[in-house]
This record gives sequence, C-alpha cells and structure tokens, in this order.
Amino acid sequence: MPVNLPRLITNVKALNNVKTNSVTYLEPRHFFREVNNLIESLVVLPEAREKANVDRSKIIAEANTNSTILFKICLRFYLCSKRIFFEHRLDKQTFDQLMTNIKETFRSAIVHPGEMVGSIAANSIGEPATQMTLNTFHSAGISSKNVTLGVPRLKEVINVAKQLKTPYMKIFLDPSVSKSEEQANIIGAKI
Repeated sequence: MPVNLPRLITNVKALNNVKTNSVTYLEPRHFFREVNNLIESLVVLPEAREKANVDRSKIIAEANTNSTILFKICLRFYLCSKRIFFEHRLDKQTFDQLMTNIKETFRSAIVHPGEMVGSIAANSIGEPATQMTLNTFHSAGISSKNVTLGVPRLKEVINVAKQLKTPYMKIFLDPSVSKSEEQANIIGAKI
C-alpha cells in the first residue's frame, strides 16, 4: 500500500495523547463526509485539460480507478466508523490531522515518470541480505548453529538450487503418521 495506515493512526493517536478510554467528540456526519471526500480525491493521473478528447478522459478515469481501487478498499477497512469511534477513539481534531496525513503521504507516494524504481527495489532486497550476512558472522564457530544462513541461503532460494548445502525441513505431522520415517519422507518429497 502507498500509505501505512496503521502506523499513521498510531502516530496521530500518540501525538494527540489519545487513550483507549478517551471520549470522542467526532460527529458521524463529519466523519462520513471526510472519508468520502478523501476517497474521491485519490487520483494518480490528473484529468485531461482539453475537454475535446473524450477517449483520453475515459482512459485517464479508468486508470485512476484501477490504480486506486485496492487502496480505497484498504481505507474503508482501516477507517470504518466502528474502528474510529470505538477502537481508536479519535476526536475531530485528531481525525482531521489523520486525513491530512493520509492525503500528503499518498501524494508523495506517487511515482513520477522516469523515477528510478529499479535501484530502490534493489536496495530493498540488498539491505535485508546484508543484515542476514551480518547475522551469520555472530554464529561462526558454533557447531550447533545452522551455518547455511545469510547470503548463501538467499542465493539458494533465489536460484532455486537443486542440491541444497544443508537441506532442512520442519514438518508437523498428524499423530497417526508421526512415528513413521517413511511417511515423513513421502510428505517431505511432496512439499
């Protein structure tokens, strides 16, 4: 999702000191109006400036609908009235602040043409792989520790290696077949 809604809700609640037993003074009419306005304002592509090109306007409208439909569903889930009024206990000021944060975060999440998303994706894969590598250094020399972690294991997974260096699988079996090694091997081979 382009916006981490649970984190935004938690941050707004912490900033405004909203507790689980706080009294909410948010009017339902204001709540529904703001949520509907937010959902209608979510556009990825701006409308066509020239009104003569009807086909282009239809394409842009369809692209906006298709690109935001999943996020709109997510918004309806996290911003449902029952959650906002009874679970999160947001008041009018906190709720308006949340709406503003969602709009700003959504607008900043839109990828502009020519933006280097490949390098960002590579960084997102490389950083956890580096952390996995650092974790293996701490277990060097310990015989009980499984050493095929980190980059070697990541390489096996990405390349779908046929021969694993340390094949390991943990399978929880039904009690009826848990005593038979042969049955466990058959189930492991199927997986």
